[in-house]
Amino acid sequence: MNDSPVGMLVGSPVRVQLLAELVESAQTVTELDAEIDATRRTVRRNLSQLETEGWIRRSEQTYSVVPVAESFISELLEYHERAARLHELVCALEHIPTDRVDVPSDVLVDCESVVRHPSDPAGPQDEVLSAVRSASTVLTFVPTVTKQLVDAHETALGVENQVEIIVGSTGLECIRSSDVIDPSSAFLGSLYVYEHPMEPVGIVRTDDRTLLLSYDGYGTLHALVSGFHPQFQSWGSGFYETVRKNSAAVDRTDV
Repeated sequence: MNDSPVGMLVGSPVRVQLLAELVESAQTVTELDAEIDATRRTVRRNLSQLETEGWIRRSEQTYSVVPVAESFISELLEYHERAARLHELVCALEHIPTDRVDVPSDVLVDCESVVRHPSDPAGPQDEVLSAVRSASTVLTFVPTVTKQLVDAHETALGVENQVEIIVGSTGLECIRSSDVIDPSSAFLGSLYVYEHPMEPVGIVRTDDRTLLLSYDGYGTLHALVSGFHPQFQSWGSGFYETVRKNSAAVDRTDV
């Protein structure tokens, strides 16, 4: 595809960044160097390619997009960004059996996705922890737990927020066999267990946000989809309430 005009424009992250800068305003190499995450040599090489192909022009030391292409490039960059977001969403939903978990797919395109990557393996977990710590209402359903997740919920509970966490049977076994939760913790009053068969999904409901969590075959948080859309919020509320009605409170003697 890189041999096509479109492929040439968006086939390199550096060219995408350059076009995004230049479609906004004419800039010098020095100014572009300060904005682009690449070496000066790489910036110059890509500028030269764009100039050779006729997409940009140089006047003395300043580069700009040729006027006739400005509208097209703006639309192309917007399309490229949407495609990147959609690809991230597809990756986020990879482990969710959408034939059995009735997610409102028509509103998911308006949501944000965070996928676990080798360069950022803790990305999804960090996003969940941030959401829990910053909310005054936290309703969580997860297959299993980590010490960090429990600590975040205990912190939220400590400032008298509304906090509930429902774990699957695997999560309860993890709690029983480790020091994830102190048996004397007040947090146990907010802990429930869902001992029915479950899909590799979880959910976090906050004051105004829903996070759909996706787990891989090893029980590791793979990705999340986060959104504020009313339909997504309504779906998340119904999903959580269904699980909550079929869950039992965890007694201190169970831990």
